[in-house]
Amino acid sequence: MGISMLIWALSLCVRYIFRLKVIEEAPLFLDGEELRSRVLEAPDKLLPYVFVRGVVVPHEDILCLEADISINGVLMRATVTETIATHLQGWRISRRRSVRWIYSSAVPFLLRYDGHVIRVVKAEEADQLALPAVKFVRRLNEHSTSGLWMGLLRRLATVVEVHEEMVRAGAYVTVGGEVTVADDGSLLIGPSADWLPMILTGLTKAQLVLRGQRQIVQDSLYAKLTFAATVIFCAFAYAVTDLLM
Repeated sequence: MGISMLIWALSLCVRYIFRLKVIEEAPLFLDGEELRSRVLEAPDKLLPYVFVRGVVVPHEDILCLEADISINGVLMRATVTETIATHLQGWRISRRRSVRWIYSSAVPFLLRYDGHVIRVVKAEEADQLALPAVKFVRRLNEHSTSGLWMGLLRRLATVVEVHEEMVRAGAYVTVGGEVTVADDGSLLIGPSADWLPMILTGLTKAQLVLRGQRQIVQDSLYAKLTFAATVIFCAFAYAVTDLLM
């Protein structure tokens, strides 16, 4: 168990180091003409991985929240959460867990920057981090039960909620992905064919790099603690085995 946890922790470190290296080396284009010229000059008219930051502009279709159709946008995601609260003689203990992921859906939208636009496709496949989204919570179900537990009055209250998020027009986002040229000559940015992570976030590239560095520090610390725990466990198991023999 300890060795498997150590391998898992080390794999996380390697993953985040690779991810951070990709983000740091990817160019950030703020000039629309420069990006277009670079794409047209590239082999197969394709840039494997770049970053573009701009304002969200709806392209053709829009999405609407089921609970409030007046709230619309280009990307929507939702989760169902279940909160169970236990009341025991005046004491309250609650826990929340995610029941299941409902959906993450998006429609193609435009990103306006420096007077130019680029079309963002398959945004639902991107790693969505710190999105500038409107949040909405609606309650699906609520029920409670009461009874005796070891002679004490206990009441269980369960609440099921849907947490929805919508990225609306006018939001500033940063998109990292593969840039190609569409048949009509417009630029597209979407998931990379080289298994590089497409990123959609409200953070700037600098903030994204800083976040990645912090994640690596946390994971490396976790790996070190896991390694120490594994060594202690193995030493203890060896001592017990030697004692029994």
